[in-house]
Amino acid sequence: MIDVYECNPRYETLKYTLRLVERTDCDDLLKVYSDAKSQPFFNSDNCYGDDFCYSSSEEMDKAIAFWLEKFESKDFIRWALVDNIKKECVGTIELFHREANDFFTDCGLLRLDLRSDYELEDRIKDILSLIIEPAFHLFNCSKIATKAVPEAKERIQALRKKGFELSKDKLVGHDGTEYGDYFVLKRKIRKWEEPPRISKVDEDFFYNFLEKELRFYPSSDESSPWLPFSLNRPFAVYDISKVTDEQVKLLYEAIPSLFAKCLRKGHMIYSCDWNHNLFLYDPRKPENCAGDSEWLPFINSEGIAVFGELFPDGDYFFHIDKYGTFGYLSHPWRREVWIFGENLLREFDKIYEEIGFVSKAVVK
Repeated sequence: MIDVYECNPRYETLKYTLRLVERTDCDDLLKVYSDAKSQPFFNSDNCYGDDFCYSSSEEMDKAIAFWLEKFESKDFIRWALVDNIKKECVGTIELFHREANDFFTDCGLLRLDLRSDYELEDRIKDILSLIIEPAFHLFNCSKIATKAVPEAKERIQALRKKGFELSKDKLVGHDGTEYGDYFVLKRKIRKWEEPPRISKVDEDFFYNFLEKELRFYPSSDESSPWLPFSLNRPFAVYDISKVTDEQVKLLYEAIPSLFAKCLRKGHMIYSCDWNHNLFLYDPRKPENCAGDSEWLPFINSEGIAVFGELFPDGDYFFHIDKYGTFGYLSHPWRREVWIFGENLLREFDKIYEEIGFVSKAVVK
């Protein structure tokens, strides 16, 4: 699992951005936490008496400082929710992994505090979409739970539309107090179906791109003076010779999720085991994949699929966006991985040391 407190992930759509809360958010967030219409929906369960109802900048700043301290001590992360159009913070999301002696164990506990004008079904669905997919992976949990009191009708509708169900179980606090009104979303591993065959058009595009755009030069001689690829775009090369078994496990959790994050709407990914199998797939929708033969995908703990190897063990493996915007190219004999594509390079830079990769070259 990638440490959420080390990588401090940021999520962004056209409408919203989730990033770590900052002290400079004080004025915007005071509008949230002093909003009398919002306050009944705040989740203060098991919070040692803090009801999150603040009326002054001093109180708000103290709360933000506390949240940042808890992030540093790896107790929880509190993201600021930014409206990208209005360029202001309109709420926060807190998440942490909960282990307990009740139903809500192995659980990602999510607290969502919103300004009252954002307490609307469509807005809440958009906001939840930022974090639900990655939360299972970031917090290594089998379910996500969040509170919605009966009066929060818009929130409850949004939660139900996202697959959450009201739990009959009570969350038991540190002092034995029982809390209810929790909605739960359980992690689901998607079912696999035999894919349709990949089309000749897609097959031709992939091999032409590999040969003409990436100028792939296959060789099993690790001392060959010829580079395996000649890229006319920014790229990075990583040495993978010292990756441990534990880091290989992290690799298979992290990389498919990065692919999914970088993938543009409507795009898919080619996955190729050189001279063996070629697949075209959406990592978030493995049941919709197409391949040149029957093959079962590897599904990581986030329910995201990857075809072929990410750590090459005897052959070349390639993962390339359908339109060539990013790629992950692995070379078994040189013991290297080549990465290209602005978004993938940026995301990969955050985690490559965690998974045991050593930077050899970066060309911008």
